[in-house]
Amino acid sequence: MKAVGKYSRGKLIGGWQSFRENGKLMQTGSFEDEKKTGGWKRQHPNGALYDEGEFSANMRVGEWRVYDTKGKLIKTTQHKPK
Repeated sequence: MKAVGKYSRGKLIGGWQSFRENGKLMQTGSFEDEKKTGGWKRQHPNGALYDEGEFSANMRVGEWRVYDTKGKLIKTTQHKPK
């Protein structure tokens, strides 16, 4: 796996992308003080969207959507902030 993003004072910050060994995108998202924040997306190995949703301080919040390998929505869940 290869990850591309920024560090500030040794901490993950801003937008990051992770790629599989074959170079295909695996996930995208952002960090603030090394915690997942904002919109995140993960892809199936074939490149189709796997899931998407929001993070706040490393916790899933709001609506998360999961898709099959052809991009069809198969599941939606709600996550409440703690």
